Parts: sequence; structure tokens; C-alpha cells
Amino acid sequence: MHLNGQFVGELALIIKSVLTAHTQQIRDRYAADARVSDGEIDIPGNGQLAAEALADLLDAGAAAHKQGSAGVVEPEVVVLYNADTGELADADGTPLSAAIIRWVLAAGLLRPFEVTERGDVLRAGHLLRYANRHQRRALTVRDGGCVFDGCTRKAVGTDAHHVDEWNTANPAEGGPTDIEWLALLCRHHHRVTHRPGWLMQRWTDPNEPDAIVFRWITPAGRVIYSQRHGVTWTPAQAA
Repeated sequence: MHLNGQFVGELALIIKSVLTAHTQQIRDRYAADARVSDGEIDIPGNGQLAAEALADLLDAGAAAHKQGSAGVVEPEVVVLYNADTGELADADGTPLSAAIIRWVLAAGLLRPFEVTERGDVLRAGHLLRYANRHQRRALTVRDGGCVFDGCTRKAVGTDAHHVDEWNTANPAEGGPTDIEWLALLCRHHHRVTHRPGWLMQRWTDPNEPDAIVFRWITPAGRVIYSQRHGVTWTPAQAA
């Protein structure tokens, strides 16, 4: 059977998004089979994978219909916004018209992310609880390891701690998963930070207001300043 068609506008975005995501799932499934079979199961080419993904989606939709389910597929459409130029594009860089953007705004739940020029997500707000791999890389570069004064634990094995505590019941009322409000802590100092009477907070050095640094207020009122790559932000700098 030969299928040939051209889709435009929001239909193209939906079909492309759903089919691309499911094709990757099929590819991952083959990759897992290849590992289990020690290479005896080959991974097909992109065309075959896409065909199997399409068939799988149709089969799942038909099964859902037979079971009385609506079988609604919720596509995820990525829209890139260039703050410098004001231009909007899809994930492949294809410009999007105002009409398509209006449809996206009206039809979907918005999940805004702020990314670097390389596409690394640095700010996810309240949409994600845990730091993603890009944020962890950025934290490794910035902090170097646990930021508690005197700790020698490197970045490997540390936690990306929310300085303003994440609110599981209502994320919108808790701290955001943004690079400025995350800090690397080893598990020991993570537990210390959560002890009763301890307060960790973002702190602005008047001498270096752009630096992202933190401090702890102990139950006895002592102030402990954070470190970066083993170098403590000393009280002298805070004066």
C-alpha cells in the first residue's frame, strides 16, 4: 500500500509531533530488543520505523474505539520563540504563522521553558519538579559540587536542591525549577538544610549582584555562606 499526502498548518504540527514521538518509541523498543538478543534483532531504518509507528497508532486508536474510549491523542507541539527577533518557529526551525500560533494558544496547555541558544532548558518554572540533565550540567559548571561551606563532594552524586521548597500539593505556590533557585547539595548537607530551624535562602552580594550565591541561617542565628568550586563566599565580601 502506498500513502502520499501533504498536510499544512496545525494538522501538520499535530501529525508530525505524534508520529515522530511514537517512531522514537518504536526505535527504543528495537534497541532494547537488540541488547537483549545480543545484536540478533536489528534496528530497522527510519522509513520502516515510521511505518510501524503509524500502524501501531492506528491499531491503538481502533482498539480504544472498540472499547468505548474516545482514544484522544494529546500531541505535544514545540514552539520556539526568539526573544531578540520576535520570530516563532517549530522544533525544526520552520517559521510559524500568526494563524497557527493562535490555534496553538487556543487548543493546548502551555508549558513554557526558557532555553539557551543550544536548546538547553534552564528555566522550567513550576512545570517540572526535578532538574533535567541540562540544568544539572549548568549547575555542575556553576557550583562544581556541594555548595555547603567546606564540603568536598563533587557534583557526581549531589542533589539539585530547590532553595525555595517545592510544593507537591500546589507547585504554583512553591519554588520554581529555575537555575537561579537550584543549588547542588550532597545528601548529607541536603538533610542538614531540611532540619528544623535551618533556613537556606538565595542571597545577593551587593558587591556582585549578578552572582548566584546562597546562605544558611542556623537555629542559633549563625550565617553560613555558600561556596563555589570549593571557594567560600566570605563574610568580608558580604560587608
